[in-house]
Amino acid sequence: MNPKYLKRFEDPKESEVKKLKLLQIFVDNGTEDEINIFYTKNYSMIYRMILAALTELDKNVKNKKGNKTISAQDITILTKALSTFFTYSRDMIKKKWQQRSIIQHLELLLDDTNVMMIRQEGFELLLQFLDIMMNDVD
Repeated sequence: MNPKYLKRFEDPKESEVKKLKLLQIFVDNGTEDEINIFYTKNYSMIYRMILAALTELDKNVKNKKGNKTISAQDITILTKALSTFFTYSRDMIKKKWQQRSIIQHLELLLDDTNVMMIRQEGFELLLQFLDIMMNDVD
């Protein structure tokens, strides 16, 4: 990861959503080997960051007056980060690492009170998660 981005990525004052944006920039611009190494070394930290971003977004919505929705852009960033996490952390997920937590958060995305776009992205993530778990059965 670019040292400039890494510094911001590790900054405790930076919002979790912004950290996910930085992570996505790294994924979009990094080589397959760089990304794989980074996720292998930091899978736990990345997952905690995704959960923290979800909590941050939820907290921001609850504190908002009027329209209490999360922006589509933030949801896309979050779901893309989770999808990328599934792609590069398959081996850990196959070992049932954080399986219950992942399922719980997928259920939040699939909640029938969410707009269709969020449920659709949640469903795509569920299919990706099930694919990982089914490959473990083979």
